[in-house]
Amino acid sequence: MFVLSMGKPITDVWLSETSSTLIQQFYPSEQGGHALADVRSGDYHPSGKLFVSFPRYVGDLPIYYDYLDSSHDSGTKYDNRHLYLATMWKSLMSPHQESTEVA
Repeated sequence: MFVLSMGKPITDVWLSETSSTLIQQFYPSEQGGHALADVRSGDYHPSGKLFVSFPRYVGDLPIYYDYLDSSHDSGTKYDNRHLYLATMWKSLMSPHQESTEVA
């Protein structure tokens, strides 16, 4: 039995291959020890749908901090290095408002 106490799921194939039971506690707070003891002793049987998915391999979910491959258009980059999205900043200003430069 492996008990994981962390904030996100991990992908370690050797854990699932060498253990009959994996328990993900996330951040259990003050009553986490009592809850774990109830599960281990059989007094409580957790059931229901998990709110996260646990990938078997890292490549199953290629989502990480610098993963940018997307079917959505991220905007158009022009020569002046400004990125224009759905609306331009000028359209957000009222017609009577003057633009000011901040030094």
